[in-house]
Amino acid sequence: MFEGLFVLSLRVPPESAFAHELRAVGFDVSDVQSKYDKDIWTASLDVAHRYRYPELERFVAWRRLGRDFIRGYLQTVVGRFIGAVLPLIGTTRFIERVPAFVRTGLGGTMCEVELVGPTSALLSFDGPHVGSSAVMAGVLDECFERMHVNATLTAHQLGGTTSSLDVRWDA
Repeated sequence: MFEGLFVLSLRVPPESAFAHELRAVGFDVSDVQSKYDKDIWTASLDVAHRYRYPELERFVAWRRLGRDFIRGYLQTVVGRFIGAVLPLIGTTRFIERVPAFVRTGLGGTMCEVELVGPTSALLSFDGPHVGSSAVMAGVLDECFERMHVNATLTAHQLGGTTSSLDVRWDA
């Protein structure tokens, strides 16, 4: 997630003030590790908010950063494969697979999908940080666009680390 967002998508220059602030919270764009503590992810998102979207409210910025993240992730070897098959898997199957994507990218986050109807779903998130649904809304916004699906996503912060995402799409 860190490489996809900060290195591939945002292309943070290693000697910039942005990179310096990221290092101060525990992430070095010049030395990407395979795993980070959830608090480093949250702090890094807040740094990115200040540098990329300072005019936006926190979770609105995080939603934009979710879009930025998936754009970078889709440039990786695995991401290019996923990007190629994304339009082929269908909206419902894609939504049903979101919990697996979340487990891979946001270790410690629990995600459940409830299909509410043929063109709507409720995604519930618990942990490891606030705003999971805001980041995922941005990720899904970008994925739906790449799938050529018109969708409306509404993120709700429910308190603590619990959040939800209402997803509705055209048939």
